[in-house]
This record gives sequence, C-alpha cells and structure tokens, in this order.
Amino acid sequence: MNGVDKADAALNKYHNRHRNVKWTTTLVFALLKMMAVNAFKIKKELTKDDRLQQRDFLSELIIKLIKKDATDDADSHTLIKVDPEDKGKCAYCAQKKKSKSSAHYYCPGCKQHLHADCYSIHHTGLRIHVVRSSKKGKGGKRIFKIHKRRVRS
Repeated sequence: MNGVDKADAALNKYHNRHRNVKWTTTLVFALLKMMAVNAFKIKKELTKDDRLQQRDFLSELIIKLIKKDATDDADSHTLIKVDPEDKGKCAYCAQKKKSKSSAHYYCPGCKQHLHADCYSIHHTGLRIHVVRSSKKGKGGKRIFKIHKRRVRS
C-alpha cells in the first residue's frame, strides 16, 4: 500500500456519511477527522506504542474534548456588573493614579473592581473602542467598527 492508500484507509475506518447536511459541514467534519487521524499517528509514533488502537485513541480524545472544564467560573476573567452598594475603586485607575468614580464592574479572575473601559486595558494592554457607524449593512443592520490601540505604560 502506498502512503495515500494508507491515509485513505485510516480516514475511512470509521466513516460516517453526511448526505443530508450542507457541504460546508461535511468539509468541516472531514477536516476534523483528518486532524484526529494525524494526531493518532503522531501519538503512536511518539509513544512507540504499537498496541494503541485508533478506536481507543478517538474515544479518549472525545472524552477529553467533551469533559467539563475543571476550572471554576470564579477563575475566569469576565466583567460582571455589581450592585450599586457593592461597587469599589477601579484597580487600573488606582494603579495609574487617575481619579475616576467608583467602578460598577467586577472581574472574578482578578478579584478586582474595574471600569468597563479599563477592563480591556488591564487585561490586554489595548484600548478597545467599539464605534457604531451611521451606515447600515445587509439586512438593515448597523455596522460596528472595533478600534484597537496600544496603551503606553
């Protein structure tokens, strides 16, 4: 068997026809299948384990992909609006010694209060502005432009 025949055999080992779905979905599934087969071959070569079966590897891969992330939501960096009585001083403004009003938002990942404008600067170092355009796009929907600018320290 040549290399192409082996690759086709590996791809079609667990074949699932996608007749009733859009062609783009079929293409995505074909690419995912190709990535899974390539990952299997890489793992088999790196571990030098000849007993490793593609079915077992795919089962392990699927379990790892659908497994709920063990991290708690409190560890994630999101912006949560807090009650007016729970507001605090903005950590970014305090660091830069700017005088602003108290922040109405909280980041559980940092455990700090932040303004909505200061959140993106604090986490990425970029000032992000979302500007609504006066023009309308397809379907009469408004167009939004995102401007990113590096903030000087």
